[in-house]
Amino acid sequence: MSSTDGSTRSNGLSPNEARALYPDDITMREARRRYFERTGFDDATYTAPWMTLPVGPFTVPLPNLAPRKAAVKVHDLNHVLTGYGTDWHGEFSISAFELGMGVGGYGAAWMLNAGAVAAGLLRRPGDLVDAYARGRATRQSLYRVLPRWDEAFLDKTVGEVRALIGVQDTAPHQQTDALALVVHGLGGALAHLGPVAVVLVGVVAAVSALW
Repeated sequence: MSSTDGSTRSNGLSPNEARALYPDDITMREARRRYFERTGFDDATYTAPWMTLPVGPFTVPLPNLAPRKAAVKVHDLNHVLTGYGTDWHGEFSISAFELGMGVGGYGAAWMLNAGAVAAGLLRRPGDLVDAYARGRATRQSLYRVLPRWDEAFLDKTVGEVRALIGVQDTAPHQQTDALALVVHGLGGALAHLGPVAVVLVGVVAAVSALW
């Protein structure tokens, strides 16, 4: 699995490593700064009109729509709380985690996570089920704690937020976890590929009409 910077080493952290890098006594603002520093990201993604999606050796530009901007602020804090990396494996895993914990009213978060799970289930299904179970076992979803973004939330300590969310290091599977992931993945695949199929049908119809 390649990371977003082109390396082959995952930049994910174990739960113990995450607690060491982001100790309970620092603020979420400082923890996010450290997360940006180690991953190469920054808060420009919260306001930039365009985002980029690495696909193999290529980078695909996509519009950075307002719902995605809102969701990614919470998503980045979940990276801090879980230690999941920003390479493909890490993004597949945190997508499953967030679906397990629930995304509240953030429709863009479901759309992005379900699409990632659709791809991830073809590569690392066991890891995604683990991540989904871990998300399901959380006390409450950060997306529901923050139904609207509040910059003051970053002044809370990491320890306060960990206690509030109740993220577990691991969680036992339930029989329905794998099925739930498959349903999310199928929904994500349809949501992403459906518009493409409609466009292709339109193109074929237009070409056929010319003949």
